[in-house]
Amino acid sequence: MTDQPLIAVDVVPVAWTQAGLVVGTARRRFEPFIGRFALPGVLLGAGERLSDAAGRALDSKAGIGASSVRHLFQIGAFDGPDREPRRHAISVAFVAVIDPGVVDGGAAEVSWTRADEESALPFDHNAIVAVALTQIRQRLWSDDDTTRALTGPWFSTPDAVRLTSDVTGQPVHQSNLRRALAGHSRLRSTQAPDVGKPGRRPLVWEWSSADGD
Repeated sequence: MTDQPLIAVDVVPVAWTQAGLVVGTARRRFEPFIGRFALPGVLLGAGERLSDAAGRALDSKAGIGASSVRHLFQIGAFDGPDREPRRHAISVAFVAVIDPGVVDGGAAEVSWTRADEESALPFDHNAIVAVALTQIRQRLWSDDDTTRALTGPWFSTPDAVRLTSDVTGQPVHQSNLRRALAGHSRLRSTQAPDVGKPGRRPLVWEWSSADGD
């Protein structure tokens, strides 16, 4: 009987920043591809849940702790027989939406690249990133957990326009998007939090909880 394939868990860290939607990769410490930037990933441990392995990959490979992960979701399995040069390994991939503050204060071993910039990643990580970005496009404004993780607890209409354009790569009509936001059951228009600046605080959109509080 041939050896059973290994189960790997790879994570696509993403964050929405002033630079746009960015994807994180970590410098590999071991062969194969030592020194190359790749998605953080680990082998699934005995008795370990997939989501726990994803958190371990982020922490051990990219220095991103659980408190900085706003949302985590699975995007599928990648089973190409040649994806891993050492031994057949099936990857279960996740997207992790990360607090943008991590990007600004990130370690040198982690690289953040705009999602619309091409990167030559090892293994089949480019294919995993492509699926991740497709899933994010599909979830934006239709999946509240993913969208809130990207926007944070509140955002302006211009923020929403920029986010939508960054994620979809398409121009956005601000008045149409504003009407859509006004009809969203979990968004309400309110004044921005007081940050100590003079003048009237601008209006922003604030997320409510799932039960309407």
